[in-house]
Parts: sequence; structure tokens; C-alpha cells
Amino acid sequence: MERKRIYAVDSTVSVTHAGLIFDNKSIDLKSFFPQGFKGKVIINFEQVEHLNESFSAMKGDVLLISKDKIHSTVNFNLKTNDNKINNHYNEDFSISVLGEKYLLVFSSIDVPYIARGPVPESKKEYVESSKILNLYVIISGDHNVSFERNESQVFDAYGTLGFAILDVNEFDKFISPKISSNDLIEEFTTTEIANELFDEGLMILSWGHTPWVYYINSGNYEDIDSLIGVDTGYCGFYKFKPSSQMYSVIPGNELRDWNNCKNKRWPVIEINSSGDYVLLKIYVKNALSQSDSDYPIPTFYLKRFDEKIQDIEPLLQSSILDI
Repeated sequence: MERKRIYAVDSTVSVTHAGLIFDNKSIDLKSFFPQGFKGKVIINFEQVEHLNESFSAMKGDVLLISKDKIHSTVNFNLKTNDNKINNHYNEDFSISVLGEKYLLVFSSIDVPYIARGPVPESKKEYVESSKILNLYVIISGDHNVSFERNESQVFDAYGTLGFAILDVNEFDKFISPKISSNDLIEEFTTTEIANELFDEGLMILSWGHTPWVYYINSGNYEDIDSLIGVDTGYCGFYKFKPSSQMYSVIPGNELRDWNNCKNKRWPVIEINSSGDYVLLKIYVKNALSQSDSDYPIPTFYLKRFDEKIQDIEPLLQSSILDI
């Protein structure tokens, strides 16, 4: 079989069966769904030589919920509701194991960064439905690996003003003497300061997108391609100085009060590799749904490169619902 398979479902109630059978033992993956969970579910199935090659290692912040030694065939079955209208899963496959291996199940729940603090009562239902439960089912030759938190992924909700990625100190040093307003959105739309920031390589700004919850990922593409889905065709090219490896990811609406914004704590992302330029693309993994159309799980993918570009082309418009 393929070494990695990814299954995305819009709701735990859509899953009718998700099980593993091996060595006269069975595991019901549905038993790992949190009671009353209202978000989406992604089941990652992998066969790796070493655990540090797995999605769970890239994720870093995961919880081990099951571990077994295995010596023979592992059978996996996944079924979701079939309303005869939308797509559904009916997966059934086996993996032959040579020698002693380990079958491990990890879990993590992605919560939009903005919702990690106090959430207004009016927003709680939205937050609960936007969470994503990740289950990592891994067949590996080893099991004693300690994962470190990975800074190659951010998960958050963004409105039409999108987000900015920048080194706050370098950005502020450049912009403070040049602006007359504390509202950077006003400055960006009424002056040439945004173009100056692009030319200096001090900002990745992307807006004009469908208000949604998005991943932003800067991992190695070959490691995550099956996870992030299909290329939507939306892309942008930026000059972006490698002033540091860690950059703040700031929702665009927060730029309306820069004095307050620059003193807040924001999620950070690594953008490794060499080069003065960054490619930004949107990928979408669809979560199969039985209630309406499939639910898009979009990812902004970042990749640094060193080939000089003729023109800076920021990504300033997309619609993930039209794909």
C-alpha cells in the first residue's frame, strides 16, 4: 500500500466504522473521538521505518493514546455515511508486517489560535465546529522517540483582511518613522508604504480570502503533500529577507492598531532554507460531508527560494468555496 493515507471527514457522526484488527486484537478508533466533539476529523495512516519520519513527529504536540507490538497483518477499515449524494469512504485494506513492529496511535486537536484565550459566548459554537481532531495511526520499527514542538505550522481564523508574516522588531524599526497613522490598513491602502515594505522584503501580506480557518505551513513539501491536498492555483511571490528564522503571523484586522498589535504575543512560524524570496500557495484538502458539499480544509504553503523574481506579486484574492 501507499506509505501514507489521509482521510478527512466533516464530523465524527459521519464515521460509522473506523477500526484496526491485528494479532487477534481490535482497536475501535471511534473510541478516541472526544465525547460531543463538533469539529472535523483527519485520520492519518502511515507506515514508516522510524517514528521521527511520521506526521506526528512533524506535528510535535501530540498525545500517545495507544501502543501495541505487532507481528502479523494489520487490517484497517473506515466507513462513513453514504446518503447516495455526496462522497463517502468505504476503505478496507491490509498491511503485512515482517518481524516485530509497533502500532501506535497519537492524537492532537487543532484549535484556532485566536480561540485559545477567552471566547465570547456568541462565538463558542463557531469555535467548537472549527476545531480539527487529528488521529495518527502509525506502523513503525521503533517507538521511543520524544517529539519536540514544531514551529512550521500555524492554525487560525482569518477574515477578508487575511494575515501578515513579519519580524516585528525589524518591521517596526522600518515603519515607525514613516507612518502618520496607527492604522496600518489605512496606511497600506492610502500610501506607498506597503510597496516599500514589499521591496525591502520585510512583509508577507495576503488578504482578500474567504473568511475561514486556515493552516499556514512551511514544512518540506515532499513530507506534507498528501496532508495539505490539491493545489488551487492561487499563489503569490514575495521578497522576504531572512532576518530571522521565526516570524510572527498576525491576523490582518489586528494591524488597525499597530501600537497595541506589536506588543501582543503572536504565533510564530519558521521559514527555513536559503534565499531572499518566498512562494505562497493555497492548497485544499476536502473533508467528506454528508450534510452539504464537502468541507474545505485550506492550507497556505510557504517555501523560501533563491532564484530572483522579476516582480513581487502578493496574493491578494482567493475563494476556496469556488474550487
